[in-house]
Amino acid sequence: MQQNYSFYLFSKLFDQYHTIEAPYDRLFEEVQGAYILFIQSEFNDSNKPEYECICDYLAQYAPTEEIYTY
Repeated sequence: MQQNYSFYLFSKLFDQYHTIEAPYDRLFEEVQGAYILFIQSEFNDSNKPEYECICDYLAQYAPTEEIYTY
């Protein structure tokens, strides 16, 4: 997956919506997976500002429970 400004914005907003204590490599996998799901979702609407789309998505996104298992 190519990282770009959109992914960077998503990852920073993810931190604001979800406080997860996990090793960085596991957290990266969670954020990357959530980003892929966002890109494929109806929230990714090119007719709305990207920031708003990401916030709307993250407000309903629930991190996977396995991220909490060390």
